[in-house]
Amino acid sequence: MKLVASILLLALPFEADFREICGNRYLDRATTAMCESGMNPKARSFDGGEGLGQPTGKTWPWYLSKGWVPKGSTPFEVRPAIMGINRHEGYLEARFRAKGVVDPYLNWIAAGMAYNGGEKQAWTAIQDAEIAGLPGPEGWLAALHGKGAKYTPNYIRHKIRVRAQYRKQFGG
Repeated sequence: MKLVASILLLALPFEADFREICGNRYLDRATTAMCESGMNPKARSFDGGEGLGQPTGKTWPWYLSKGWVPKGSTPFEVRPAIMGINRHEGYLEARFRAKGVVDPYLNWIAAGMAYNGGEKQAWTAIQDAEIAGLPGPEGWLAALHGKGAKYTPNYIRHKIRVRAQYRKQFGG
């Protein structure tokens, strides 16, 4: 059973796959899949996103070129999609940690902003918010410009709610 408005979830689809592939980050990665596709491996979005993680354009070929997903796989396959989410978000988290976003929660939000709206846009928003004295994630979201400003703020707020519900319901 899934009630989108209240985020009531009684089961975690593909839980065994998320646990095996993502280890202790499985709830964070499942949160991304829920927010990107509603856990629908056949999902297609208005902007060309496909599968659980909704990679668009050149993203899936980039995953293939990095060896993050099996050769010949597609974003519509559950396990490769989870691998792509896990490796992409892990990559973004490492990039933001290297830039000084070391708090795990803030790092997860920064990586989510980048996953949804692009790394350059996310980093620029974080820097602009700091210069403007706008603290934390809400400041970062307020400082977004361009492509990321339209959808990323609501996406991140939804992601925060889903993550909180997952941690409450499944632990972590």
